[in-house]
Amino acid sequence: KTTTALQSEEWDEPPAGLKFLTYAGNGSFCAAVGKDLCFSEPFRPHAWPYRMMFPQEITGIIEVEGGVLVTTTLNPYFVYGSHPAQMTQQALNAEQAGVGYRAMARLEGAAIYASNDGLVRVAGGQASVKDSRQLFTREVWRNKYKTLFSHMVLSAWDGKLIGIIDGNVGENAAIFNLEEGAASNTVLVIPGETITGIGISST
Repeated sequence: KTTTALQSEEWDEPPAGLKFLTYAGNGSFCAAVGKDLCFSEPFRPHAWPYRMMFPQEITGIIEVEGGVLVTTTLNPYFVYGSHPAQMTQQALNAEQAGVGYRAMARLEGAAIYASNDGLVRVAGGQASVKDSRQLFTREVWRNKYKTLFSHMVLSAWDGKLIGIIDGNVGENAAIFNLEEGAASNTVLVIPGETITGIGISST
């Protein structure tokens, strides 16, 4: 009789406290624990042997073309590679901390996330709040939303960015048009209702 140990006996279980689970491409998932970005074995979502450390705590992750965008308490990073063991992190050109994992969305080849200074667009390896400046000054953005960052949720549909304040009563939703030369902010109020989430249908 021959006894063979299962290969999975040596695989690392998912670390305790994983947050922001995101598909990272090529069959792998990633998630954060503090300053660490953890990756699963390709096509083995129960095995998590790979870790990448960042200088600051991770605040959010979103899948983008070619990799994932990771926001931290200071800088955004682009993380890319064909296999978790060979992933590379690239700090982007802006000191714009992400305020939360739900305040992130993909919009027409770019990723948008909320920072302390406004809405940050990340595309082509560059991060900028230029589009947001057409809608808000830094002071107006902070005065209006800073106390609500933990309740902010972003999503995108038909080229428009949709933002809601989860659980807030009053000005609880808005549609942001960030197109060059056509930036606008349309406030939506649903009387007597408290918004608790948002979803986008493919239809």
